[in-house]
Amino acid sequence: MPCTPLIWGLYSLAVALLFTVIKVVNYRLHVMYDTGMAVEEPELEDMGNQSGSQDHVDGNHGKMGETLSDANTGEHCR
Repeated sequence: MPCTPLIWGLYSLAVALLFTVIKVVNYRLHVMYDTGMAVEEPELEDMGNQSGSQDHVDGNHGKMGETLSDANTGEHCR
């Protein structure tokens, strides 16, 4: 089939319709599942202090590339 302006027009229309369908579905899912409330996750410092550890007292705040847990206990955060 030769490349004609009609073929390119149909191709462009098909791509535009595909993107429109994806955008509409994405919008509808956001409207459906948006609760309007932000979910706050606890901070790492708060979690460490609740477990009874004294991470801030020993002066070992971690080296570049280490997590707080790596620097103080040798374990990885999960």
